[in-house]
Amino acid sequence: METIFYDDKEYFVKNTSKEYKGHKYLQASNLECPLCPSSDAFTVYANDEEGDELHGFCYSHNSFVEMIDVEEQEEELSKPNKTALTREELEQQAAKIKSVLKILPDKPFKERRLSAEANKRYGIRTDQQGNRYYAVTDGGKLSSLKVRYPGKSFTFIYNGAKTDIVNSEMFGQCRFNKGGKYLIITGGEEDAPAYWQAMKGYYTDLNKNYEVAVISPMTGESSAHTQIKNNFEYVNSFDNIYICMDNDKAGKQAAERIKEVLPDYKTFVIKLDLKDPCDYLKANRSKDLVTAFWNAESVSGLSFVKPDSLYDMIIEESGREKVSFPDFAKGLQKKSAGGFTLGGYGVLIAPTGVGKTTLTATFVDHFIRNTPYKTCVISGEMTPAEYATSLFSTVLGHRIENIESTEERLAYLKQPEVAKHIKEYNEKYQDKYVILQNGEESFNSKRIKTACEVAVKRHDSKVIILDPIQFLVGTDTEEVAVFARWLKAFSSANGVFVWVVSHIRKSVAGTKSNSTGKDIGEDDAKGVGALIENSSHNMIVTRNKEAEDEDERNTLKVLITKLRFGGTTGPAPDWRYIPETHRIVEV
Repeated sequence: METIFYDDKEYFVKNTSKEYKGHKYLQASNLECPLCPSSDAFTVYANDEEGDELHGFCYSHNSFVEMIDVEEQEEELSKPNKTALTREELEQQAAKIKSVLKILPDKPFKERRLSAEANKRYGIRTDQQGNRYYAVTDGGKLSSLKVRYPGKSFTFIYNGAKTDIVNSEMFGQCRFNKGGKYLIITGGEEDAPAYWQAMKGYYTDLNKNYEVAVISPMTGESSAHTQIKNNFEYVNSFDNIYICMDNDKAGKQAAERIKEVLPDYKTFVIKLDLKDPCDYLKANRSKDLVTAFWNAESVSGLSFVKPDSLYDMIIEESGREKVSFPDFAKGLQKKSAGGFTLGGYGVLIAPTGVGKTTLTATFVDHFIRNTPYKTCVISGEMTPAEYATSLFSTVLGHRIENIESTEERLAYLKQPEVAKHIKEYNEKYQDKYVILQNGEESFNSKRIKTACEVAVKRHDSKVIILDPIQFLVGTDTEEVAVFARWLKAFSSANGVFVWVVSHIRKSVAGTKSNSTGKDIGEDDAKGVGALIENSSHNMIVTRNKEAEDEDERNTLKVLITKLRFGGTTGPAPDWRYIPETHRIVEV
């Protein structure tokens, strides 16, 4: 049966000859029809003024469409039915169960990337028509089978008298002993083995024969809290309970109801950015499910770690990946214990005119060519064309902006070898970097947050450059403080590194000028103190651009002032800019 998503709910849809009296209560129009090729002829109506009992009408194939709430149907089907089964019905259902149990649960479910091991662990059978069978148990014994058809509709096959599903054990419950360390409760029967598979793979990679218990309601998310209450002794026997409902309106409502029936002090909520655990498997993002587990939020707001959990956390922490530095910055890389650490953000503090654009472009070129990570550049000063000019000046070893006349610049860029080099670079690395095209809208912290989210979720970026931060989020103390807390949480949750470029305050009259390479500190960063405090990697770069000696004038002094993920603070080896080749080298 076809389905449609509307207002964060999923509905079964089918054409019907029934005519609805409430056809006049319009809810939404110009929608894609799930039952015909039309892209804008489907309209949703309600049967009353309150917007209840929805139905549809397609003006393309001219038919009323019945809309059945998937969650409500699942809950309704799971309620006990007092009508006894006839002897013939009992025999038919017993025979059906017997035939299903002959199917071995030893094949992978490729549609959701579930392994054969996961299917076997949960005893999920799949017949030749693609129907999936889940065991309903009471006291560890089979009482029914829940059947999910390829079109997402479902029913139950009873092993004897009709079963009160909501009072049965939760799916997977009979397969995990009571009293374990961790219990994850997912929203559905396919999500449970998906999360189990992700966690099992994590511990296998650590050479540990350990599994996390993962179960789900058999009655749909909307009544999950009721089934949990009915199995409270089992659920409460675990040291830590993790709620992982679908990332939609219905799932969030279900999570809130579940929290009410569980003890705050050991209950956690797993936050997903995809809809459900199965979507993570299909997107080949099992490791992100593991990260979401460790980053789950305590319902109490307090989280205390027992000593027996610390080793796993140390392994997780020590497994953070590093982003390497260009050849000229290998001394800095050594002092930084391997480079920038994914899961944090750093601040580059430098005066105007020190060469920040050339410096960051050189780092970006290295990230593109020599790391597995995709980079996103968000510039508050430069258009994509301007930034690309700076980047390709680095790539070509020739500062394009320094070519005096327009004609000479164009002639240089149109040289066959230059055009070929740029074309080949973009073809080879087209999936390694993106540059934000902002348009006419002004920057603010909300817009930059959105840009960062899009860079990660849509473009799979792992390194983000924010340059300069004052142009992107401003210098309002309160707003910067809020943004800094968000950036710290965002970097950690998504396993990315964000490099923030910061201007410094102007020199005070009567003191040494910034342009002469005076010593500066973190306090000189202009209006972004909270970003400095919350960061993981801070560095200051200065140069005396008024020096008479050319080597001194082109020498950059580097000072590391903060390293949260290991390394040694203090001066790093100097760098020198070579104008003839537009390159930076280590002194």
